[in-house]
Amino acid sequence: MRRRTKIILVFLGVAVVAPLAWLAAEWLRGLPLAQGREAFALGQFPRAAQLAEERLAAGHPNDQAAMLLAARAYARLGRWVEAEAYFAQVPLQEREDLRMRARGLEARRLWTESSLVYEQMRQRWKNDGDALQHLAAIRVQQDRPQEALILARQLAQLPSFEAVGHVLAGVIENQLRNHALVVQEFEEALRLSPELKGIPTERWQVLQWLAEALLELGRAADAEKYALEVQRSSSGAEPCYLLGQARQQLGDERGAHRSWMEAAARNPNYVPALKELAQFHLRVGELDEALRWCRRAQQVEPENSALKYLLDTINRRLEQLEKSAERSVDSPPPGAGSEHEN
Repeated sequence: MRRRTKIILVFLGVAVVAPLAWLAAEWLRGLPLAQGREAFALGQFPRAAQLAEERLAAGHPNDQAAMLLAARAYARLGRWVEAEAYFAQVPLQEREDLRMRARGLEARRLWTESSLVYEQMRQRWKNDGDALQHLAAIRVQQDRPQEALILARQLAQLPSFEAVGHVLAGVIENQLRNHALVVQEFEEALRLSPELKGIPTERWQVLQWLAEALLELGRAADAEKYALEVQRSSSGAEPCYLLGQARQQLGDERGAHRSWMEAAARNPNYVPALKELAQFHLRVGELDEALRWCRRAQQVEPENSALKYLLDTINRRLEQLEKSAERSVDSPPPGAGSEHEN
């Protein structure tokens, strides 16, 4: 009886201890993953990636949770190739995971692949403005401007994305050279958000594009207003050049000259301003100054055909002037012959 009891107790012990040992082993194997999640939550992304890799290497190569943790950690580190290797193996459910995957593909200029992820997001979250914005920008990169315009105008209908949508539409219309629509889109964006908060493009750049479009439409006074604002907030030569163009359209040649001189001072290699200065001096008959500015521009762009034509024009005028001077020297003054005869 005692022997039978001992045998029963041994079997009971094995029955209890074996599952406990298995559970303990599983807990130990899962420990790197738990620690990895904790490290990720603390922003320790290299540590999180390392622990996720350890879990995968410890006999669990298909552990979906470990792969997702590794993908997230590598994405946070900007190590997009490693992140994508894991993202591609895991069915992604959370929006932020899809967003990070799309960003990684975008960063690697994999436009088709990233657009597929953004399309997947739009199917599940129809009014995701961020996905719509990035998808529109990708369509621009893919040289599909009409599709990009449709997406930009859809974006302009979403709350909190109206100004962004109008700016994006204006950028696309600017590439298409539709100047009236550029003005319409940018001015609407400024009406909605005068400071253009949340716009991925710098505000001064939008104002500069707007000034350029207004000049193309002959609205010099409006263009001047925006060009002046950009001139105050930017150190580039472009706003000074645009201001000169506006002053010229308004009939103020001297004011235009001052603005082009400032553009050349800001950037001595800015050819549009150098060319305008050469043409200005040509118009007022200061041929040596015209030649100087034209040669400066040609040093920057020696193959520029417009500059070659301008240089030829200046040289022809100089030759005509020299010939005229020679004829004046060779011809006797009026009455000189009769006086000699007397």
